[in-house]
Amino acid sequence: MANAHSHRVRRAFITGGSKGIGAAIVRRLAAEGVKVVLSAQDMPLAEALAKQTGATAIRLNVTDLRAAHAAVTEHGPFDILVNNAGVDQHAFFTQTTMEEWRALLAVNPRGSVVMPGSGCFWAWPFEQGGEFGGHAPPMRGIPLDDDIDAVSSVASPGGNTTIGVVATNAVLSKVEAQRLAMMAQDGLARAIRPSHTPFDGDTLFVLATGRHALAGPRAQALAALGAIAADCVARAVARGVHAAASLGAWRCWRDAYGGPR
Repeated sequence: MANAHSHRVRRAFITGGSKGIGAAIVRRLAAEGVKVVLSAQDMPLAEALAKQTGATAIRLNVTDLRAAHAAVTEHGPFDILVNNAGVDQHAFFTQTTMEEWRALLAVNPRGSVVMPGSGCFWAWPFEQGGEFGGHAPPMRGIPLDDDIDAVSSVASPGGNTTIGVVATNAVLSKVEAQRLAMMAQDGLARAIRPSHTPFDGDTLFVLATGRHALAGPRAQALAALGAIAADCVARAVARGVHAAASLGAWRCWRDAYGGPR
């Protein structure tokens, strides 16, 4: 973030920016000289934060795509987009199915999720039942520097992030949960290239309900659980991008690459 305002005033759009992680992002970007527009539904909190930071607060329900398009058109263009607002189906994570957990990943990386010159996701080996388009890798070889060069000089340190949660019904200690989070993070490297760049603030959280004991030798069971978690994270990245809709000037995968192949 140190050079976010070194050449010109950048503009950022933060959804769900009135409290918690969103509010922290608003404060940090504003402190770095970025002109921030934050959206929220709790307007008293949003307006108070806007007054403190010099940001602009707008009311927006992120599930209303027309309203989202209008907000981007009115207040954009933006250099930084942080999709912090989320939609969940339940009040408690213990009520969420494992299939639904796999979708709980917010994907906004600096790197590419598809192979250069194609709509094939880097996570394609982990695809189940054509869940993210069924595109096969290019028959020709892929130049190793194509998507590396795509990380342009206009990127801002900390301006992108992929954040999510991995949940398990296993009984885990805090140390074991941390190990599981470390292994699950490998899923980002399988699905995004390049990943973990200076421009990304990637974070994964692990939640354990403690309903089932790990079977067999504990270290081996944890290693197997971590490998599966990384696969699920890779799939979640691709599924999130595949399910996204276009927003203003930002084209979604479906508009860019079409349906299944």
